[in-house]
Amino acid sequence: MRKSLFLSFLLFIYIISSAQKKPLDHSVYDSWQSIGERMISNNGKYVVYVINPQEGDGTLVIQTSDGKYKKEIARGYNATITEDNLFAIFKIKPTFKETRDAKIKKKKPDEMPKDSLAIVALAKDSIIKIAGIKSYKTPEKAAGWVAYLSEKGFPETLKNKSQPDSLTRLNNLSHIADSLIHIADSLRNKAEEAKIKGLNVLQPTKKETKKPSDETIEEGTELVLRNLQTGEEKKYKLASDYLFSKNGKRFVIETTKKNSDSLSKDFVLLMSLPEMKVDTVMKNFNDAKNYAFDEDGNQFAFVAERDSVAKSLHKFYKLWYYKSGFDSAQLRADKNTSAVAKNETVSENYNLHFSKDGKRLFFGLANIRPAKDTTQPDFEKSGVDVWNYNDDDLQPVQLKNLERDLKKSYLAVLDINKNSILQLGDEKFPDIDITKEGNGDVFYAASDFGKRVARQWQGFVMDDVYAINANTGEKKLIVNNFKGNIYPSYTGKYLLLYNDKQKGYSIYNSETNQLYKVGADIKVPLYDEEMDMPDDPAAYGILKWAEGDKYVFIYDRYDVWEVDPNGREKSVAISDGRKDKIEYRYINVDKEEKFITDKQMLYFLAFNEKNKMSGIGEWSLGWKGEMGYSKLTQNSYRGFEKAKNDSTLIYTKENYQLSPDLCVGLIRQVPDENNRSDDKVLLFDSLFENKLSHINPQQSQYFWGTAEL
Repeated sequence: MRKSLFLSFLLFIYIISSAQKKPLDHSVYDSWQSIGERMISNNGKYVVYVINPQEGDGTLVIQTSDGKYKKEIARGYNATITEDNLFAIFKIKPTFKETRDAKIKKKKPDEMPKDSLAIVALAKDSIIKIAGIKSYKTPEKAAGWVAYLSEKGFPETLKNKSQPDSLTRLNNLSHIADSLIHIADSLRNKAEEAKIKGLNVLQPTKKETKKPSDETIEEGTELVLRNLQTGEEKKYKLASDYLFSKNGKRFVIETTKKNSDSLSKDFVLLMSLPEMKVDTVMKNFNDAKNYAFDEDGNQFAFVAERDSVAKSLHKFYKLWYYKSGFDSAQLRADKNTSAVAKNETVSENYNLHFSKDGKRLFFGLANIRPAKDTTQPDFEKSGVDVWNYNDDDLQPVQLKNLERDLKKSYLAVLDINKNSILQLGDEKFPDIDITKEGNGDVFYAASDFGKRVARQWQGFVMDDVYAINANTGEKKLIVNNFKGNIYPSYTGKYLLLYNDKQKGYSIYNSETNQLYKVGADIKVPLYDEEMDMPDDPAAYGILKWAEGDKYVFIYDRYDVWEVDPNGREKSVAISDGRKDKIEYRYINVDKEEKFITDKQMLYFLAFNEKNKMSGIGEWSLGWKGEMGYSKLTQNSYRGFEKAKNDSTLIYTKENYQLSPDLCVGLIRQVPDENNRSDDKVLLFDSLFENKLSHINPQQSQYFWGTAEL
């Protein structure tokens, strides 16, 4: 009897709790939240992330990794934590309703609601807000500075609205009365004149309207350079562009002319931040863009056009170079330079960049296209698209890629010491893989020139693979009619090739000019084992090359293989996932990582195909085939970010019942190889994990399903 009463009570509780839940429908979808951008400070102490609803206003959250401090700012986004961990800087959007209403009213861009800038001092919990901001920038690898560009019309100056005294008001009324008497006299005189000369004298005088000049440009706005430590600011009028060097020692400012002042000039200014000294790099130009510094900030380059009028149909950009000690920027390349191919010019669409050692400057060349025909209005021109069966692409594809093709650039390099230019790319070689961060002697390219039309019925295209001498431009054919992927080593000494048709890897050695197979001793497939389409299976790909090109790490379905590029050493699996059907894939927590070092700790996402459980694995080159991993759980891990100078990791964790919340985990210190225990070392577990966000609490109000194998 008691047992039946207890069961009845449990059933009653279940019915009551179920009755309080609601079914999901489209009316609540927009309120569902997700974690957007996220970042962690270099010391691992602060985490900044954004919570976004499906529709509406998001929230930016600043939180300590231990969860003891939390600050929320409505509509914050596009955040940066400074290199010294002292400030969080971000933009604040207008409300969703304001922006939506403005779009409905079809307001012009200048009339749309504007963003604001927020600067939060993390240790002091203070916040500064600046209204009407277009953009902001900070040095990539330095602290202490922020620069922001104001929107047109900002900052607004408030006029003095103090009330006039009684005497001033009486004087104003007297002036108004005098004005009315003057107007009445003028009207009487006009009426008398009309009696004599006719009513035409009463017609309003036509004013001459001044046509806008061809030289009218979009004026710049106010730029503010702020010292974050002292709060001191430097302001520059009519600024249109700006950039910090990576190390924060140099700062470039571009200013425009003032349309109402015919004597005003454009300037490119270069500031040395330690001394606050400003040098004029260039003046009197129509357009300048694509500013680039070398690693030390001592060299500076950009492209500019200064010979045409503002609305010219043909604008020819030139490459300009400046370094410390120059009076002004010096011309390095234009369409008339002997090394530039005929009918080509310097491209304004290529992002300039220096090599790592600063001895080379990479820029783009583009075809000179015919000027647009303005003799006939657009509405009178026929809109016929002509396609030829020999075209590389079908007409819809051509139209879709038209804008991209019009901006296409071909790689060229300026040898700064020799002041010589070498064109490496052209229509046959539109894409080139540079090596050693631009310092390499050998670059690589896969060219499908002359073979692209077959893509229309094959669904793929064959390539000819070349090695390119970066010093002479000589191109050497490695293999023709190749279908697959290529992976240059960091130094450029080796090129790893996966051939889809042969289902295997080979290596090209640029020093010996030999091509030979590697990884042939691996007895498991290195290609997609579950491929079910009528095509050659693609490779699982590679993790990365090791430092000094000592090894290349290749994936199979489950594991990672350490492969000798010389083909002498036996290939070794650094994980052992196949027997338990656990797939290991590398987690790159360093955005600047170029290769794998000997002492580097590598982190892997482990996924069990049988029970769908996940965990985190760890491995180092010195361990030789032994990988430790955390306890596998019914959770998915995504979006990993690691503190630069600390062992703290942030990521989202989710499963079918739990929303993807942001968590912080402390990576445990692992003993060296000699002291390593036989037990698998946990990367992190529940004792070291802290859940920061708690999105979608409303989920508990709705019926929700379950997931089972």
